[in-house]
Amino acid sequence: MSGNYKLKSEDSLILDTAERLIRKAAAPGMAGPEQLVTLAKLLHVLQTLPEVTESVAASVSISCRLQGNIGGSSTHSWSFSVRDQCLSLSTSCSEYHPEVGPEYNKLMQWSILPGKASRFNDVWDEFWMSPDFAYNPFLAPKAIQEPDVVDIDVEDDDNPS
Repeated sequence: MSGNYKLKSEDSLILDTAERLIRKAAAPGMAGPEQLVTLAKLLHVLQTLPEVTESVAASVSISCRLQGNIGGSSTHSWSFSVRDQCLSLSTSCSEYHPEVGPEYNKLMQWSILPGKASRFNDVWDEFWMSPDFAYNPFLAPKAIQEPDVVDIDVEDDDNPS
């Protein structure tokens, strides 16, 4: 594949959110040294857009569990990946209620390849892209400031950890 990514104006909020969350994951105490190397690569890919960054195969996933007020809990997950020059971002939420059991929802998927327009599938009809998206606990940078549990998983073909 060659050429640049054909970014639309709607893609900027998605990419800005990805960059902010990668920076949060790289904050002191959040990630180990090996993970920081991979997070830096992913930031470099985002900061050089719309140019294609060759030979990067890496991803980061962030999950946080939030306890509910009535005994239930929810796990909010966010993943950003670069594989074969395809950039992708997805979000999901699983909720557990003692009376009902578990429920899993894939909320948003976004991807782009060089020379092509992005593909976007959002269950919330773009609700999360509203200006006050910071109130959405699962996409907002606030989600990894005060959760009960934060899990950061980083994969990198060049930096196995």
